[in-house]
Amino acid sequence: MTEHPAQHSPDYGRRVSSWHVRIDLFEDGDNTSAHAVFVDEHGQALEMGAYGAARRLPGTPLVPEIGDEVAAARALRYLSERLMEDAVADVAAVTVTH
Repeated sequence: MTEHPAQHSPDYGRRVSSWHVRIDLFEDGDNTSAHAVFVDEHGQALEMGAYGAARRLPGTPLVPEIGDEVAAARALRYLSERLMEDAVADVAAVTVTH
């Protein structure tokens, strides 16, 4: 992994990290499902993950890539929603109101 220049610059006092998303696609006939997870720098899947699915309609052309795209997009959308929900909960947990 290439390091970001800000990681070692004395002008930056901020943290730099890289997040990766792994998407596994599964096809079974007309059905495609996707599982999206955050992966750490060691290749380990983090706790948060999400699923998406697609189904080819009867009579439509067989184009597996379309099912992959739809299922992956849905999994990423759900993963994004979960990340936002976790962020909102984290903000609430560290915010003190008087």
